[in-house]
Amino acid sequence: MLQDFYRRALGVTRSTDTICRWGGEEFLILLPDTPTTGACDLAERLHQAVVTTPFRVGSGKVLHVTVTIGVAAVRAGEDLLDAVHRADAALYQGKQQGRNQVVLSQAPTGQDARPERARSPAMRQD
Repeated sequence: MLQDFYRRALGVTRSTDTICRWGGEEFLILLPDTPTTGACDLAERLHQAVVTTPFRVGSGKVLHVTVTIGVAAVRAGEDLLDAVHRADAALYQGKQQGRNQVVLSQAPTGQDARPERARSPAMRQD
């Protein structure tokens, strides 16, 4: 199933993007030279690629799968690991809010930066 997810991720990413396995069932996708809106668009395309087409496992068993995705952009003066931590926090917020969604991490504004849902009609670019 992880290989199938990887293939679906390849189908929505560019040749310049990097897909990495990050822990058990988590993936990290690095999108160089991509604005936040582009990253959210890609995350939404990946979300749709996962939830709209069932996964086939084992002897043809069909699984309908959901996915929660956290999105963060690296900001000036911030290192990559800080952005990864913000994306991870957005991912876990999405899981706490019912799963199966894309959540955008806001830019760090001090000690109380909180993620927001990326599909919100009032989505702000961080």
